[in-house]
Amino acid sequence: MEEKRSSNHGDSNRRAMSLWLLRHKKARSRRVARSLGRDYRREENRATVFKLAALLTFLVLGISTIGGMAFSVYSKDLPSPEMLASRKVFQSVRILDRNGVLLYEAFDPETGRRTSVPLDTISQNMIMATLAIEDASFFENPGFDIKGVVRAAMLNAASGRIVSGGSTITQQVARNALLADKERQEQTLSRKAKEAILAFQINQEFSKEKILETYLNEVYYGNMAYGVEAAAYTYFGKHASDLTLAESAMIAGFVSAPSDYDPYLHPEVAKKRQSHVLDLLAKHKFVEPEVVEQARQEELKFVDPLVQLRAPHFVMYVREELEKKFGKEFTYTSGLVVTTTLDYDLQQAGEKIVKDRVATFKVYGASNAALVSLDPHTGGILAMVGSADYYDDKIDGSVNVTTNLRSPGSSIKPIMYVAAFARGFSPSSIVLDSPGSFAMGAGTYTPRNYDGGFRGPITIRRALAGSLNVPAIRTLNAIGVPAMIEQAKQMGITTFKPNEYFGLPLTVGGVEVKILEEVGAYSVFAAQGVKHDITPFLTITDGKGNNIQTLDPRGTQVIEPARVYLITSILTDNDSRAYVFGPNSPLILPDRPVAAKTGTSENLVDFLTMGFTPDVVTGVWVGNTDGRKMSSGDGVNTAAKIWHDFMVEANKGLPVKQFERPPGVVEAPVCEQPGGKIAGRTTDVFIEGQVPVCQPKPQPAAPAEPAQPDKLQ
Repeated sequence: MEEKRSSNHGDSNRRAMSLWLLRHKKARSRRVARSLGRDYRREENRATVFKLAALLTFLVLGISTIGGMAFSVYSKDLPSPEMLASRKVFQSVRILDRNGVLLYEAFDPETGRRTSVPLDTISQNMIMATLAIEDASFFENPGFDIKGVVRAAMLNAASGRIVSGGSTITQQVARNALLADKERQEQTLSRKAKEAILAFQINQEFSKEKILETYLNEVYYGNMAYGVEAAAYTYFGKHASDLTLAESAMIAGFVSAPSDYDPYLHPEVAKKRQSHVLDLLAKHKFVEPEVVEQARQEELKFVDPLVQLRAPHFVMYVREELEKKFGKEFTYTSGLVVTTTLDYDLQQAGEKIVKDRVATFKVYGASNAALVSLDPHTGGILAMVGSADYYDDKIDGSVNVTTNLRSPGSSIKPIMYVAAFARGFSPSSIVLDSPGSFAMGAGTYTPRNYDGGFRGPITIRRALAGSLNVPAIRTLNAIGVPAMIEQAKQMGITTFKPNEYFGLPLTVGGVEVKILEEVGAYSVFAAQGVKHDITPFLTITDGKGNNIQTLDPRGTQVIEPARVYLITSILTDNDSRAYVFGPNSPLILPDRPVAAKTGTSENLVDFLTMGFTPDVVTGVWVGNTDGRKMSSGDGVNTAAKIWHDFMVEANKGLPVKQFERPPGVVEAPVCEQPGGKIAGRTTDVFIEGQVPVCQPKPQPAAPAEPAQPDKLQ
């Protein structure tokens, strides 16, 4: 559905509406004067006309009292009609992607969806259909229809109970807007009397256009749709300004019994109701008979209600964030228009990639996957795929795994190592990859690598690139667990509590994190140490167009760029991880540098991959929502494949950027270690001032002169 309306279309619609209303306003003035025998707008006769109108209403309803007394009794303690303009009315929250694509109309489940629109933006077809079926004399009557009331009274008398109310549009507005909920449901003569009095007062206080606008924006059309704009979108996926005569006749017919005329449940009954509305349009001469017949033959194309929820996990996340930020009352009474950071094209790509790849992971015992992607320059969410299928109950598809706690496995290690770089370590620092046990609590902890082997002395570069556990445990033991907890907190991880004991397994995924927060932490790496709060909001405006919130792109420097560069240097180093992952793993992109890290929980419950380019950060999880263990596999065989496919799409069309080396980083020779070089590089990157001073290579002693044999005497 195209969200932007044509200004020319809007102008022509308003001009046509103005001319159409003008004709009816003139007719109204003449007919009202004839029907009442006086001009009820003249102040000196206003009270008399009021009582006369009330008396006529009560008499035809069978109330044996005089008009003045009836008015005094039933007008007592009635709400002021002025409340019509000042009261708060719930409205839907329109959630859009960054390019204006409507993702969803979020609404309070206790009410429904509603978007208020001006009368001059509502299709004239819809206005005519509404008047034809609900109140053909709307522009002529003083708020109630004498003929309608008499007709209703006769029907009620014949049946012995109230079966028809003869309510005008103004009476319906009075009932729905001003009467209390309990009283509104009553089928009593008392309620009808109060309704008539209020309708007359409203008619005196407000213009017919305002009353009609209020009605069309508030009446219930079924399927949680309140107001014509919500109804137009719910049933036909379009704006109320674009409704055809056939569509208008269908929607207008719902009002008296929305569930009975539901076109999804009772299509034949709904079609008959539409035909009845079209007959009334011809009868009351709103349109020519031949136009009515054309509308009767028009094939209606209803939208699938499920299709209207785009990016479902993201939409529900946005809704929860709005309620936390503003509270439910403000959220659902302000007509918020929320332009989000989501790129729906990218979202669709992510949903397809996740679904297609998960179908191939059954061999590992995995049934689900999730993905979230951020803009590291703003913290804005670009895509959020909470599961492989939102509507699949077998995998708990409606659960948004990206906001749930899962084990990060080894993907959490870069946070520990960047903390170590603040304490004198560097990518070329040597750590032992050898068996060992560490005191932890009342016992000991004996870590092992994923493959069960050990490699002896190894640089941090190769240890992190190859995702070795034992060197990471030894490094954390050296810097202390609190150092990693504090670093994670600075980067946006909220599940590592300083007052809780976690121990050394923290650095290999021993404590669960929210995947969304971990992706946010990786965005700090992508932004050279600048942290942006994760947000789904680009702009938020209220129903009147007033700006409430705009995304602030400024962030906070939480890590020195030099330290970040050391981590990025390792995570982009395909040569240094090739001894574990091979030279052609999914952790590389074909056309640009990219930093990436996998994670596999020790119990094979969670497989992850996190990674970034300078412009896009993405994290992927693979597993089973219910926590079932997988039979085999790891992060690189599963999550990395989804991550790779998505990152190719996400970076398509973006300029190729290098990870620029910031000031304070230098390249220097790697020192030889006892026993010879530790495989690989002859140089590495260091923070300026922390370049190790290599010991001079020991010189071998000069060989002694060979001994001369003794000469024989």
